[in-house]
Formats: sequence, structure tokens, C-alpha cells
Amino acid sequence: MERLEKCQICGLKIAVNSCKKCGKGVCENCFHKAYNVCLACLKTVNR
Repeated sequence: MERLEKCQICGLKIAVNSCKKCGKGVCENCFHKAYNVCLACLKTVNR
């Protein structure tokens, strides 16, 4: 059975996405789908 990891940003929900910039596993709430990055890396993305 696969072990479910918690979000590396909020630590509350299950990580279902992976940031393309830093590689952290993050939940839906801590992930920006349009840029495929976590909210921590979003400020470094050129929009």
C-alpha cells in the first residue's frame, strides 16, 4: 500500500500535486494549476 504524504506547505491535507520548480508535494489549496507551482514558488514565476 502506498503511503500518503501530507502537503509540504500547509501540512494539513494530502499532497496530490508536485511543484515543477522546487519539487515539493503539495495539496490542491497550496498549488497554482496554471503555472504548476506551489504557492511558495508562485512569486518567483514570470507571469
